Amino acid sequence: MQDCGTGAKILDFPARCGIVGRAGHSTSRFRHGTTKTHTIFQNDRHANSRFRYGTTKTHTIFQNDRHTNSRFKYGTTKTHTIFQNDIHTNSMFWHGTTKTHTIFQNDRHINSRFRHYKKPPKT
Repeated sequence: MQDCGTGAKILDFPARCGIVGRAGHSTSRFRHGTTKTHTIFQNDRHANSRFRYGTTKTHTIFQNDRHTNSRFKYGTTKTHTIFQNDIHTNSMFWHGTTKTHTIFQNDRHINSRFRHYKKPPKT
């Protein structure tokens, strides 16, 4: 584990499956999804061989390509580890859970889509 200067602890291996949004977007940030309390963005900024995934008010989220128990280890923050894998539901991709948040990825971005490992709670 190390801190790459962003305040988020991340795993020590390179990312090779970075998600990027549309080329030419004026802000170079792409809306990734929402939770009850956060909107999560992704972009294509590279930091120490890792792709910056997005930020919330309290966390910076990274992704990488480490595979664990049929799930792709998505990244870590100081307090959370986030996983993804391959179950699609309701045209939203359930990204994973942390101790306090459920994270979604919607299907509005145009690159490879990742599906996730549990159904989200019904609302």
